[in-house]
Order: sequence, then structure tokens, then C-alpha cells
Amino acid sequence: FVVLSLFLSSWVWAGEATFDVKLSPAGNFTGKTSAVKGSAKKVGNKVVAENIVVNLKTVKTGMGLRDKHTQNYLQTDKHPN
Repeated sequence: FVVLSLFLSSWVWAGEATFDVKLSPAGNFTGKTSAVKGSAKKVGNKVVAENIVVNLKTVKTGMGLRDKHTQNYLQTDKHPN
């Protein structure tokens, strides 16, 4: 899943997207990118967001080869956002 790191006031703009991958027995890793466009609004205890766009070609996992495999898995040549 993708978790957007946001600082909340009334309206906010997305600054970073992260996702956690849990693989067994291969291990776990986190992917991150700051190439996020969009905004979110805090409504009560919830965050409401629409039209958040993440440039998947910029996702980094901390290991170059894993980045390439992640790009292939996400088919970023066909679906960059």
C-alpha cells in the first residue's frame, strides 16, 4: 500500500509517498519518492485526497537492482504515474 506523508493543517500538499513491501522469506523493504502531486484536506479525524499522482519512475528502495525490479514489476514504461 502507499502511505502519503503529509503535514496537516486545513489543506496540505503531498510531499512524499512511501510503501512497505513484506516478502517472505526474501525480506521486507520500503520504497519512497518525493515526486508526488496533489493535495489533501483534513476533515475531522480523516484525510480526504483526490487526484494524487505519484511518478513511479522515481521510486527508490535503497538498492539499485531492486529499484530496477520494482520498475519492471510496476510496468513504469507503460504506466509512469
